[in-house]
Amino acid sequence: MLNCYEPSRRAAAGSVGEVKKTVYLYKKTRNRQLCDNHQGISLLNLTGKLFARIHLNRLNGQLEQGLLPESQCGFRRHRRTTDMIFAARQLQVKFQEMRTYLYTTFVDITKA
Repeated sequence: MLNCYEPSRRAAAGSVGEVKKTVYLYKKTRNRQLCDNHQGISLLNLTGKLFARIHLNRLNGQLEQGLLPESQCGFRRHRRTTDMIFAARQLQVKFQEMRTYLYTTFVDITKA
C-alpha cells in the first residue's frame, strides 16, 4: 500500500486538503451560542482518509523510535493516564519516606 502511495504523493498533496470539510455538531448541552458546546468533525473522502492514516502511522512510528522521552505519555499508543497517576503516586510515597517535599503541577490543556 505504501508503494502505491509514494508515486502519487507529490501529485495529490495539494488536493488532499481540499477534500476535507469540517462540520460542527451541537453536543446537546445548555447554550448553543458557546463554541465549547460544539464538536468539530472533519469529513474526508476515502483518498483523504487513506492519506491521513498513512501520515499518522509514519508519524507514530518515528515518535516511538526515541523522539519523545519515555515519560511523555499523552496521545501515545499503549500509554494511559492511569500509568502516569501510578508513577506520580510512587514518587509521592518515595518522597514521604525520605521526608522531603515534593512539588507537583497539573495543567489542564483541553481548551488551549
